[in-house]
Amino acid sequence: TRPNDGRVDRQGRLVFGMYNNYHRAGASAAENNAGMFRLGPDLDTEEILDYRFRCSNVICFPEEGDKIYFCDTPTRKIYAFDY
Repeated sequence: TRPNDGRVDRQGRLVFGMYNNYHRAGASAAENNAGMFRLGPDLDTEEILDYRFRCSNVICFPEEGDKIYFCDTPTRKIYAFDY
């Protein structure tokens, strides 16, 4: 996997999702193996979801900052998680 899409959260931290390079073909075509990460002020990364997907896009946060929304493009699903 590789970094794909990112957005700054309401606290100013970079949140980015990953991309499964093989989601279109190959042995792992249907694997949900990408995660969501946050880059902290000390430049350490932490995984913020225990859920896996294939390719995150359009990460966004409501004004309250208590949720994270994103879509998994290959499956055409939109997700919302507590943040």
